[in-house]
Amino acid sequence: GVAIESNRTKLLPLDKDKIKNVGIIAISPDKNIVNTLNNGLGESFKKRGINTTIVRNLYSYDEIDKLTQENDLIIYVGARVGKFKFFGIDERESFNFVLHSGAEKSMGLSLGDPYIYFDEFSILDTFINAYIPTNEAQEAAVKMILGELPLNNTGAFNIIPEKFREYESYER
Repeated sequence: GVAIESNRTKLLPLDKDKIKNVGIIAISPDKNIVNTLNNGLGESFKKRGINTTIVRNLYSYDEIDKLTQENDLIIYVGARVGKFKFFGIDERESFNFVLHSGAEKSMGLSLGDPYIYFDEFSILDTFINAYIPTNEAQEAAVKMILGELPLNNTGAFNIIPEKFREYESYER
């Protein structure tokens, strides 16, 4: 299943009639992640009449500025999928550009690493955890983003350490 880990600014659910283009930025060491996302998120948005642009990692401020200008929603996808896939220099440098522009229409999505939110993406006000990179999990994430599924904040387990739960900024 999918769970919402953070929705601090109440970005979700989105009105699917107002979303025409979605920029998807995969921060991942997996060279096949763009194909994985095209087959999952890309197809899920496409069947709802929403276009996607999918890129792997970010390399400049100009790149994120362009994606922000051309898209109604930006989804940062954290995908450390597979055995021993850790973030390398390209992925680390990509984090320098996260939220440079478009913060008000940006969110995060994990496909395979439930702790990536707290480890890497807690800067994002809105974050969904899909747990696995299957097409079905990506479809469920799109449904949650567009309000076709309720905003379920009951994940398999709470990823936020108990000592931080008392702080408002870490509320789901």
